[in-house]
Amino acid sequence: MNLKQITLMLSSAALLGACSQTVTNVNDEAKTKGNITLQMVDASTQAGVASAKVYSVTDDETVTSDSSGLVVLKNNVIGDYAFIISADKYVSRRMVVSLAEQGQGDVARVPDVYSTVQMYKKGVKATGSLFYYDAESSSKKVASGVTVYASFGSNFVPSEVSTQTDKNGIYTFENLPEGVDVTISFAQTTFGKLAYGTTSYRSVSGLRVGEETNLTAVLMEQVAGEVFLVSDNTNSIDSTTTIALTFSQVLAKDSIADHWMVTKGSTSSSYKVLTTVSLDESKKVVTIKPYSGKWETGYTYYISGTAYATDGAYATVSSKSFKVGGTASDIPSQVKNLTVEEYDGSYYDITLSWDAPEETISGYHLYYKTSEMSDYSYYGSIYDDYTSKSYDLSDFGYDYTSISFILLPYNENGVEAELEKAKAVTYKVPTVTIDEE
Repeated sequence: MNLKQITLMLSSAALLGACSQTVTNVNDEAKTKGNITLQMVDASTQAGVASAKVYSVTDDETVTSDSSGLVVLKNNVIGDYAFIISADKYVSRRMVVSLAEQGQGDVARVPDVYSTVQMYKKGVKATGSLFYYDAESSSKKVASGVTVYASFGSNFVPSEVSTQTDKNGIYTFENLPEGVDVTISFAQTTFGKLAYGTTSYRSVSGLRVGEETNLTAVLMEQVAGEVFLVSDNTNSIDSTTTIALTFSQVLAKDSIADHWMVTKGSTSSSYKVLTTVSLDESKKVVTIKPYSGKWETGYTYYISGTAYATDGAYATVSSKSFKVGGTASDIPSQVKNLTVEEYDGSYYDITLSWDAPEETISGYHLYYKTSEMSDYSYYGSIYDDYTSKSYDLSDFGYDYTSISFILLPYNENGVEAELEKAKAVTYKVPTVTIDEE
């Protein structure tokens, strides 16, 4: 008898006494699946929204609401279900519904779930203007071509839309949701060689479809421009490829020398490779090539350095890797035939088994979720030469009725397999019977 069984027996004995019986469900109805009912209603009138399309992200299926705005999804197993809901003239919504077991012992009771989904009509209009203060001429100028964002919350799809100011610095949003708090913000941009930005924002709130609001003007001021790595070509490198790192701003030429390092097979400076570093004609691209003329095929290299903009802003690149003759950022494929079964022995409780992916990986990350948890948690890593692993159930907590696992392979750069394609396995903890002594 293992530790988990002893713990469960003691806990059950305290509740039931020393009689011969099995823990039973105190609920009236025993069932292992539940129905999910969604009713889409107009947020203003609370009338049902007919012909709303409910797309299940979990099942990759779409159903349509009836004349009352109702959709009934039957016989769903325990778990979380994500939906994207859309309807003509309304802003699309995102929502998650959870089905959790509420039974006791070996009798499951999965309740039916009913949820009202508030749908918001689109058609609110907002207009505003944007200027910037030109330090060289000491004057206010029209800020044209600036990206402007309207954000209205993570429960909407999309949760943010954008537009650009026209030649007069005017921006307009035509189809914002009614009755929803909307935040208008402004992207940092460059005029001439200088960067401008603002922390100011504007709000739109409580307007109905067909109404329009004119927002007060916003003035941008010069800032130290944000520098960040826009793109690179490290995804596919052969022995003669020149590394190209593209940044968001013009870089200072005298900041390139002695600010970059490439190492082979390790991030330690002891493995530094002699390289030539320069800026291209745009002065936004740092180019790096080996002084010998060739990278060594089959090896992984690591890049570290700092790019300085002409206004003093900078961006740091830390241990970015590339593999010569391969793709360093390749996403590993999934494990196959992942199973969880009772351990065939006397020490552990369960054994996870799987078939390894075909390509070379560095190991696996194990995630778990018990029936008492709302989210998956990281448990630990497993070496790449394992295709099975045994565990005691008490390693993951106590007093739960089922546990699910997800196993994600990862490569030498720590990149995991795609979570969206992973398949979880679930183990139901056996019911413990208390024997009369």
